[in-house]
Amino acid sequence: MAKAKKKEKPLYKYTISDMEAKYKIFMNPDIEKRTILRQRVKDNDGYCPSREGRDPLNRCICRQFMERDSEGFCKCRLYFKEARTKKQAEAYKNAELEVNEKKEKELVKQIEAEEKKKAKELDDVQ
Repeated sequence: MAKAKKKEKPLYKYTISDMEAKYKIFMNPDIEKRTILRQRVKDNDGYCPSREGRDPLNRCICRQFMERDSEGFCKCRLYFKEARTKKQAEAYKNAELEVNEKKEKELVKQIEAEEKKKAKELDDVQ
């Protein structure tokens, strides 16, 4: 009898909330720290390395950070939240803000390449 394959579950399924429309979320701009923190999250099976327990609320990006109504870093300092202007928040909430997907994909590839380069340099040093 053949083994059944496990279905991969998406991490999040939600609609845009007022809180998400109010803030922009960025990854830590320090590439070296970001690389280390992303590895810690990966080693912790996707859960926040700074929170105890395997509660779904502690899945990275943790819900406590997403629901916090203030700017600043999350507990593990991987993500940073910055306020949008009222006009930006309304546009984001109403999906009127156009996203240049090609540019976004290029940026993601660039960031991943930088992280791989830093990780390789760290491995060479050790």
